[in-house]
Amino acid sequence: VGWLEVEFDFAGESFQDRGKRCDEIIGLLRELWTEKVVHHRGPCYELGPLRFEPKPVQKPYPPVEIGGTSNAAVYRAARLGDGWLATGALELGELAARIKEIHGLRHRADRAHLPFEITMGNRLGFDLDSVQRYADIGVTRLMLRPPFPPDGKVTLNDLTDFIDRCGDEIISKGRAE
Repeated sequence: VGWLEVEFDFAGESFQDRGKRCDEIIGLLRELWTEKVVHHRGPCYELGPLRFEPKPVQKPYPPVEIGGTSNAAVYRAARLGDGWLATGALELGELAARIKEIHGLRHRADRAHLPFEITMGNRLGFDLDSVQRYADIGVTRLMLRPPFPPDGKVTLNDLTDFIDRCGDEIISKGRAE
């Protein structure tokens, strides 16, 4: 959806109705990905009839994950998304409350039965206990990134060491327990 108004000004688009446009585009993308011919007439966009090829490999379509922690983003993720990317510096308690809210909204929208990922960047520790704390509140996927050295230069060895450490300290230990 975006948050930086100057980007919308640069593209010649309205900042104020970006959420409405995003909502329409989510439905439109799903049509393009699944229908043979699309003829769309919505409040923001008109197109077609047209064919969109090639269709995505993922069936029925790639998951649409909504990022953000604003009320609008959480509501959009629950109502239209296949997942939520919890961005920002949420504390564990805040994250748990947002996850509970999303599940309630999905239930009210009759979407609770559909697959739904909840992704968070790891802000706790780099250990199995931290991963488990996220899992306990409903996080289904963590975005892990290697720590950056003070000079900001990450080498290939830094990356492979980080990946090995993930395998040794989190994945292997998790399987053993």
